[in-house]
Amino acid sequence: MGSRGLSKQLKRNAWMIAMSFVASVGCIHPHGESNATSSCYEGPIDVHVQYPDGAPAANLPIGFGAMLWIVDPSTGESVLHERTWRTDENGDCRRDRWRECMLPTMLYAIDVPRQLAALKPILRYDALEETHRLTLNAACRVTGRVSDANLGSRDTDDRLVLVKLNPGTTLTSRYIKYQTADGQFSFLVPPGEYTMSISTAQAQSNGIRVDVPRGASRLDVGDVRFEMFFEYAPAER
Repeated sequence: MGSRGLSKQLKRNAWMIAMSFVASVGCIHPHGESNATSSCYEGPIDVHVQYPDGAPAANLPIGFGAMLWIVDPSTGESVLHERTWRTDENGDCRRDRWRECMLPTMLYAIDVPRQLAALKPILRYDALEETHRLTLNAACRVTGRVSDANLGSRDTDDRLVLVKLNPGTTLTSRYIKYQTADGQFSFLVPPGEYTMSISTAQAQSNGIRVDVPRGASRLDVGDVRFEMFFEYAPAER
């Protein structure tokens, strides 16, 4: 697919971006008040990211509930969204205001060159009021490809797929997201149990369990076929 086709498709598939969690680059440090109820949390959140030896992990991507890789229409490659939050020089990141109404949610940080990651599930709204410490450890590069059966026709420009990976064995709405034009996907995650699913411009899928073994540096899950169970209204052309 050429850059023109990708650019056109990105406009048509704006729903993918609307579903995605994005925020301004960097971290801010004003004071704020929190409000945690049985159904939502709204307020500031503080996160400190460090290496195993306790050294601060500076200028690293951090996800609050999600992290997104998106297709660059000029190259067709999947790149980390430019507005992803990052830690400061002390390994800290503070959001003055975060509204979260879905549980479980998560905090996620990665150091791609060193192949390190940290992922912390959050199961209670009041836990978001705490200062969270994420320690990066050896992670596994999980790769694979969405089956051709789940991709759009090569004669059309509707082939963008959003591959989603969430911790745990059931589908949630808080996940690491990787948008792909050719079906290839790649995630860097700690060992554990995960659920993978996909969304296209027309449908979303069931979840498939992925077990990442401790000590593994790479896991190729191969060609994955998903069962699509919900059709969106067709896009206007």
